[in-house]
Amino acid sequence: MSFLPDRVPSESHDRRPVHRHNPQNHVVQRYEPNVHAPGEMSFVSGAGRDEQWMRMPEAARERMWRYAGANPLVWWSSAEAGRRPRAVLFGDQALCFADPRLNTDHRPVYSISVYHVDPASLHRTEVRHRPRPHGRLGRVRVNDSTRTAGPPDARREASSIQSHVLEVLGHLPPQAQEFLQFPFASGQEILRQDYHYFGESGGDLSVFCLVLAGPRDITAVDGTRTIPVGHTEADAHWDLRCYRAKVVKRRGR
Repeated sequence: MSFLPDRVPSESHDRRPVHRHNPQNHVVQRYEPNVHAPGEMSFVSGAGRDEQWMRMPEAARERMWRYAGANPLVWWSSAEAGRRPRAVLFGDQALCFADPRLNTDHRPVYSISVYHVDPASLHRTEVRHRPRPHGRLGRVRVNDSTRTAGPPDARREASSIQSHVLEVLGHLPPQAQEFLQFPFASGQEILRQDYHYFGESGGDLSVFCLVLAGPRDITAVDGTRTIPVGHTEADAHWDLRCYRAKVVKRRGR
């Protein structure tokens, strides 16, 4: 069977339906995820994700297709200067990470980590964020408070999201931030967290992707940012597709 390993994952909107997860009836103590303020987004010149994807060995790409399924939802490939590209592919069957390394013979190979998901648990929601210029619904400020303060010993959100990931996450609209963090707000460890964006500093982003993966849940987002005339990063427009799925098996890290 061919998995078309030499093609770039499609950005077509003609995708198969995503099913909503119906959780079992049990009590789980959860904490509302925080909405974070934006931080620094660094930009470097370089090839886009299409070119970087095709730089990867065919065997590595074929393995990712085999696990993820033929319906790509979120994907990218990127590389630091002088290094081999790494890649992320989230499909309706699994989330895959391709990491370059050296084997015991010091030959360059790729390690493929796979988070297999239950396709029936895959949940998709779309976020269209359209704040007015200089409006109140724009960028979140550090001192914004959206809920009543609890007692001094109240339990706080438990999150293992790294600070540099939070800085990028903070650029997203509040609805998207909460959706992505919700499965991890009660303390589930985040085993893999990564992001990718492509565009102009302070301007439009033609690609924005972010994934969070734990032992039980995966969340991911794919979309674009546009800054219309009269707007700034603080009140940018976002078009996002957010995903959540249950992990059924994991291999690698």
